[in-house]
Amino acid sequence: MKQILAGSIVIAGLLMISGCSGNSGMTADSTTEDTRQFSSGKVEENQITALISLVKDGEEVAGREVSFKEGSDLMMVLKANYEVAEDSGMIQAIDGIEQNADEGCYWTYTINEEMVNTGANETILKDGDKVVFTYAKF
Repeated sequence: MKQILAGSIVIAGLLMISGCSGNSGMTADSTTEDTRQFSSGKVEENQITALISLVKDGEEVAGREVSFKEGSDLMMVLKANYEVAEDSGMIQAIDGIEQNADEGCYWTYTINEEMVNTGANETILKDGDKVVFTYAKF
């Protein structure tokens, strides 16, 4: 009887230790991996940085330096650092600022002060890029 009790205590202790270690109970699925590769904090190995700013009515409403895995597309980086709604690769809203087709207001973006004609999901960022998303009437 004492052996069974002692064995149960050892197993319970091991379960507690393994439950508290590593990934804090999160599974290592692709979503978690994608989220972990982006951070606005410490730059890890194979990480590069860019500056992403949001401009509305001529004023910057948000901006931050972000780090991400080399070869990442702009949509992935944007989603990891801002609240984004998109439809088939087209950005519909960023941080609650929604496009308004009735008023002709849309999100556009530049990289290093040059207009980009590809979708954010097709645009690969490079180290040091300066991305500016502008909400404006067209």
